[in-house]
Amino acid sequence: MTPFSMSRLHTQQGIFRLTGHYCCDVPVNPESLNIEVETIDLMGTDGWVSLDLSATMTQQLLQQLEPELVNHLFD
Repeated sequence: MTPFSMSRLHTQQGIFRLTGHYCCDVPVNPESLNIEVETIDLMGTDGWVSLDLSATMTQQLLQQLEPELVNHLFD
């Protein structure tokens, strides 16, 4: 697995900071991509706010963010 760290990912849902790992088939095939997010923080009005990865809302958010994560990782 390859580690990644995104200091600022600007999306329609907000600005996020993420760390984790990804793995995929070579050559890169987006359908085979496996992304494991270890931390996710949302930029709030007073700074970064950590999101609970075990929360259903966070998991739904990660699903929405997945296309943007893939674009950021392989662009």
